[in-house]
Amino acid sequence: MASVLLSTNRKSIYFYMGIVGILVPVSWYFLKFSDPNVINNLHQQTFQLNYAAFKSGIRLAHYHFLAKDDLAKKNGVTKSSTGENLIKQSIGLLHFNQHGFPIAIKRYSADQQTPLSVQDCIDIWDSVLGPLKPNLSITPTDTEYWVRLSSNNQCIIGSHTANNSQISYDAIVGKVTLATLTD
Repeated sequence: MASVLLSTNRKSIYFYMGIVGILVPVSWYFLKFSDPNVINNLHQQTFQLNYAAFKSGIRLAHYHFLAKDDLAKKNGVTKSSTGENLIKQSIGLLHFNQHGFPIAIKRYSADQQTPLSVQDCIDIWDSVLGPLKPNLSITPTDTEYWVRLSSNNQCIIGSHTANNSQISYDAIVGKVTLATLTD
């Protein structure tokens, strides 16, 4: 048996192909048919990981904003070269409210405190999570994450495949929360 495992002849190639040929269908059967909760749990865990990444990203953006503001105050610089107050400026593509939390990328005014559209929520999600983020859809579907803007201008990101879980982002206080909706 050891010679079959260690040799590189045609018999050992067939041996390995046979093992893979048996393991792949058996593994697929156990993941797909044995317990549907396995797949649901994977969707839920993925959504929770995206929640944790988004929450950490918002916190990191806030800390970056605070560090930039603190550095400007230490250097005695309160106005930019255009005369704009530094606390209202952006870092990278993100624009921040007066509390230092991301509110938009494209649309920005000095008195804006929250995201004003669904596109602002999508832009914040994309900027904070980077290139490996799940795509957001404006219309809820069973295969993608969806996004909407609540009546009090909070970004709501949800997933039907993750037990109807939702992530909400309140830009006024920078709070990111995870909730599971019940029917």
